[in-house]
Amino acid sequence: GVSNPENPEEVLKVFEIFDGAIATSGTYERGGHIIDPRGGLPAIGAISATVVGPDGGLADALATAVVVDGTQSATWIGNEEISQYKFWAINRNEASAWSFGPT
Repeated sequence: GVSNPENPEEVLKVFEIFDGAIATSGTYERGGHIIDPRGGLPAIGAISATVVGPDGGLADALATAVVVDGTQSATWIGNEEISQYKFWAINRNEASAWSFGPT
């Protein structure tokens, strides 16, 4: 399950995976270790992002990209090339969650 960044003992979301991979990326445990390549500063997009899909390496890269882009990820997560991936993220500013992808 995906932990609550504010209370790590609380599970916010559970995913069932029968075939594929899951990757979570976030800034809440190790601080600013994810760098936004556009400016060289720590990412300020989502607090946490989880991606489920057929390839673990790509799921990991996509989760990190969502942490960098936050809600701006909506401009690219609907691309056909990644249509098999499900996204779930916790916004930084609104402290709300959003999801996108196949059910």
